[in-house]
Amino acid sequence: MRLRSWPFVVVVLVALVVLVGVSGCSSTSPASPTSRGSPASSATAAPPTPSATPATGGVTVVATGAAASPTGTLVFVVVDNPSPAAASAVAINATAASANGGAPLHASALIPNLAAGERQAAVIPLTVPSGDSLGPITATAQAAGESTYTNPLTATQARFINDPINPSISVSVATVTSVPHAAVVAVCWVGANIVGGAINGDLAVPAGAAKTVTMQAALTSVPGSCSGYARPN
Repeated sequence: MRLRSWPFVVVVLVALVVLVGVSGCSSTSPASPTSRGSPASSATAAPPTPSATPATGGVTVVATGAAASPTGTLVFVVVDNPSPAAASAVAINATAASANGGAPLHASALIPNLAAGERQAAVIPLTVPSGDSLGPITATAQAAGESTYTNPLTATQARFINDPINPSISVSVATVTSVPHAAVVAVCWVGANIVGGAINGDLAVPAGAAKTVTMQAALTSVPGSCSGYARPN
């Protein structure tokens, strides 16, 4: 009986050895996905910290428009600074196409400072040749650098005064510090389109005071709304 059972025991032992070997191989297989996953994780690693924000400061042109005034054509350009830093020396360049096929007209202005998150407007005189008229107007804005500037002035309650003889716009201006020379601009809209506005380029606002300034309007049509802007000049 012992001689007959010996082959059976050998077979069982061989089978067990084979099973152990198979299970040992399968236990090492998870290492393969791990090794394959390493390159993928390095490929999605965070990129190096980018360099500083370009000098444009993120300033963008919101809208442009033009209207005739007693002193000539005025181009209105509204700019916005969505950047978390103030923009300094914001150069605005406007180009007006000729409706009669003439050469484009160019004009520029400078906003000394534009606070973070602030929107301002520039009014640019434009000389239009006699007999010509304006086509579409485009503009660009670029800042020379960044700063920590904050605007002490606040402009509110821009209101169009619909006088058929002398249409005008009033803007209320307040400040926490004395501003001896302030530029106050009103821009008027029909929908999202600028139809004109007004400017007072030299208004004195005492500290802690609020003033309402009324300016002669230059408009192409009766506006639906007006916005006021103020900044030290």
